[in-house]
Amino acid sequence: MKYFKFILILFIPYCLAGQDLEQEFNTLKDRWNKDPLKVSSSIGFNSTFSGSNNANSNRIPFGYNIFGNINFDFLGIQAPLGFFYSNQNTQFNLPAYRFVGISPSYKGYTLHLGDRNMQFSPYTFNNIGFTGVGIEVENNGLHVKSFYGRIQRATIKDINTHNNFTSAFKRMAWGADTDYKIKNSLFGLQLFHASDDVNSIPIANPDSIKPQSNSILGLKFEQKFGIINFKSEYAFNALSRDASLENSNDNKHLLSLINKDNNSTGIYNAFRTAIEVSINKSLVGIDFERIDPGYESLGTLFFNNDMETISSFLRMPLLKNKLQTNFRLGLQRNNLKKTRINSYKRWTTSANIAYQASKKTSFNVNFNNFQFDQKTYINPTPFLDVDTIFITQNNLNAGLGFNHNLNDKNKILISLSYNNSNSRKNEIIQQNADVTNILGNAMYMVNSRNGLNYGFTLTYSNLNYALGNTTLMGPSTQISKDWIKDKWSSSFAASFFTGNANTVKNQILRFYLTNNYALTKELKTNIQIMFNQIRNKNVASNNELFINLSINYTMKSKNLIKSFKKKQLDHEI
Repeated sequence: MKYFKFILILFIPYCLAGQDLEQEFNTLKDRWNKDPLKVSSSIGFNSTFSGSNNANSNRIPFGYNIFGNINFDFLGIQAPLGFFYSNQNTQFNLPAYRFVGISPSYKGYTLHLGDRNMQFSPYTFNNIGFTGVGIEVENNGLHVKSFYGRIQRATIKDINTHNNFTSAFKRMAWGADTDYKIKNSLFGLQLFHASDDVNSIPIANPDSIKPQSNSILGLKFEQKFGIINFKSEYAFNALSRDASLENSNDNKHLLSLINKDNNSTGIYNAFRTAIEVSINKSLVGIDFERIDPGYESLGTLFFNNDMETISSFLRMPLLKNKLQTNFRLGLQRNNLKKTRINSYKRWTTSANIAYQASKKTSFNVNFNNFQFDQKTYINPTPFLDVDTIFITQNNLNAGLGFNHNLNDKNKILISLSYNNSNSRKNEIIQQNADVTNILGNAMYMVNSRNGLNYGFTLTYSNLNYALGNTTLMGPSTQISKDWIKDKWSSSFAASFFTGNANTVKNQILRFYLTNNYALTKELKTNIQIMFNQIRNKNVASNNELFINLSINYTMKSKNLIKSFKKKQLDHEI
């Protein structure tokens, strides 16, 4: 008991996991006495056998792999360890220690501790977790979010070991996001800063990465005037791509006080605004977005820059909401500052229509068209218009769907899709880049109450491309059965397709069988058998057989201390 207070001090953040501190104190104390250390694990084995009568086949006759992981949990601190071994590849993942995040709240106040996640905006801080502390406050239209913590671990690639890490500096960050809403107005202010620790990894790192520093100021404004809603967002970004350089006072800006400015520092802007008009259940609007070339936030995973987009949209329900329509038209371009050798313009068009004819019958239609116009210079420094090539790429997708429930058990599904991709160079269609695919499916499905499900499908496919034409059509069937609920299930599928590959007629026969069986709740097995046969008049039949066997064992969280004490007590008795 004398060590309990010491342990409690080390893990005091976890005492705040609930709204009642006394309750959490008792919870932590109870876990210390009963189950301070837990462990969970899983291990699996997978093997694949393949055989073919094709002498040119490059498939490996036999392959296997063993994989597993184990996770230790001590008072909420977790340390997972995983491994993977096969006769083709060997890879080990080093332990990755992490703290379980908690977010206790009281009325309008929330405290974040450990591994947590916050979202400000796509331009500042979004979809990146942090390890640290944060707070949220919601009160009378005011919403404040702030945090401080680590958003990236220091890692170093080691070519002498089997780790798959890429080098990275330790990255610390802090930020605040404040929104204030009053009646039909909203005002927002965001501030984000992140910087790499230069000393967290050796300067001569294998990946030759540079430490970075980044500060962003964000502004947000929304205003509603009756049926009109106006939204606008702006971000001012200062990014130093090499923070190891000496500081410079040449470029003063709004964020100079918190950002490490030097010769690698760049200033970037991002802006988005939209106007929406809502009439009954219909919505129509227009939006505009511009992101400067080089704009990048260390608080986001990835997004495109050097891009300007303007688009309009319409969403309208008709026929007493039975008919749902959604349309969008947009134009996108890059090379905003004329710094690229090549530039493009792209038209985007989309339409989605869904019609619920009755409780049993529904239809849907979709259309998408993306046009990509690019101006490419033959020479790096063009002087004449004849030194340029105009390339236009177009992608068109259209689909039609039909769904009808005959009764509670029987269902009919029909789908048809058309896809075309082509390219023009100086208005001349490039035959090698013109691809058209037409795909149609008609399916009949039956779901019985005794665990037996089956279906029949007719498929048609036509593919036109530079090398010729490929056509396939034929039936397929699928059958599945639950023999013992949550213990034993099987499925079978078969298909037979006939078609042409240019002038060669082919017949393709496929069988697929799978069987799942749980020996225990923890130990499960799976076996899959697949057979393919391709026949034509010109060459001998190509036969392939695949057999896959897998065994997986999963141990749920188990109290090691409690188990050890029980065995010790049984031994004493």
